[in-house]
Amino acid sequence: MPWQRQEDWRPFFSILSLQHQAIPASLNFGKPIAGLDLIPNTAFKALSMDHVLSNSFGFGGNCSSLIFSRS
Repeated sequence: MPWQRQEDWRPFFSILSLQHQAIPASLNFGKPIAGLDLIPNTAFKALSMDHVLSNSFGFGGNCSSLIFSRS
């Protein structure tokens, strides 16, 4: 089913973020949560980075994390 395959795209978007040195906005997270020092990223933002982490979580404990670095 198509909705099960969306995990396959996450590493691709992580690599694009690293290539373009920018991070996309956080979806469905528009205002800060009271009591937390966490500010949502509401717009595409340029950011200098050397590494990105891509997490994938699956049913039955099939989880993986990939770290991509600039050369």
